[in-house]
Amino acid sequence: MSNKKFFQSNDKLPQFLSFDFSEYQIYPKFQNNNLSFYNYYLALANIIPHNFKSYAICLQPIGYHQNGRYTEPKINNRKSVFEAFEISVNDEINLDYLCDLESELFQKYSSLLYTSNGDCSDVQFNFMIDTLKNLVDNDIYYYYELLKIIGYSEYDYRKISELLFKGEILTHQELQYYSKIHTQPTVLFDNSEKWVIATDYDTPYTFIGGDKEFVEKFLNTEYDIYPIKAKYQWVKKCD
Repeated sequence: MSNKKFFQSNDKLPQFLSFDFSEYQIYPKFQNNNLSFYNYYLALANIIPHNFKSYAICLQPIGYHQNGRYTEPKINNRKSVFEAFEISVNDEINLDYLCDLESELFQKYSSLLYTSNGDCSDVQFNFMIDTLKNLVDNDIYYYYELLKIIGYSEYDYRKISELLFKGEILTHQELQYYSKIHTQPTVLFDNSEKWVIATDYDTPYTFIGGDKEFVEKFLNTEYDIYPIKAKYQWVKKCD
């Protein structure tokens, strides 16, 4: 593998990613204390910056229990998974419809299935990277928060709580090789502050934010990437 311009950065997260949730409250207030596993709108509000005009969600893979092991299938979209478990699927696919079918699937086969929290499949990630290469012509940042470092690397987490790298736009395999962290970054961004790709250790989604034209380039049902609108916002608490 050829040497690439990629290095650990001492830069700080930009202000648009350093949102201080303690000074804000979510609106409208969420009344149900038993949060739905499928409330991706609430996840959007808590994971991705709130200053973009357009958003998309990438649904991370559904894995299954087979021969005593959990396996992430090579299938990269929900439609194929539903059909494999004989759940009929209409030709017209949208996010809410997929959510209903996923709920039905897990109700029937909950002991066999799991969602791949915190990571896209390699194929999904590389699709986003290939798309990004056509939209961004400068180096980008790769940010990893503590739980990604603990679970997926050999770094001494007692000495570091986060890591930030900067360099070329890399495939999943290349990124693992150079970062020594075997997972998807928490956040991808660049100095323009015009876009972001963000995930989280505990959620089965990856979110994309940017202007409408940017986000539309990523929408693709084959990779389970769909448009999403923000339903919640953060408002400054009254003094």
